[in-house]
Amino acid sequence: MRSQVLEQHAVQGFGHFLIGRTDAEVQRRAAPLHVKSALPPEDPVVGSPAQLVEPLGEFSAIGASRIHLRLIDFNDLDHLELIAGEALPQL
Repeated sequence: MRSQVLEQHAVQGFGHFLIGRTDAEVQRRAAPLHVKSALPPEDPVVGSPAQLVEPLGEFSAIGASRIHLRLIDFNDLDHLELIAGEALPQL
């Protein structure tokens, strides 16, 4: 199980996590993902806090105690509070 989860995410790549309380909030946060970049494409999690919990829960289930979340806008403190207040407590 552990190697399957790690292999899946190593192949797909874990990118940005963009969650929101509403669809409009999610779309506002996801807008920078549509800007052309020289970097390889990522597989972001875009949606509700519950949609972030699912992939993080896979890591938690195999014993991970830490994970690095990449945020696009470091000034969006509400996004950080949403992750910390609604997603992470579910793990």
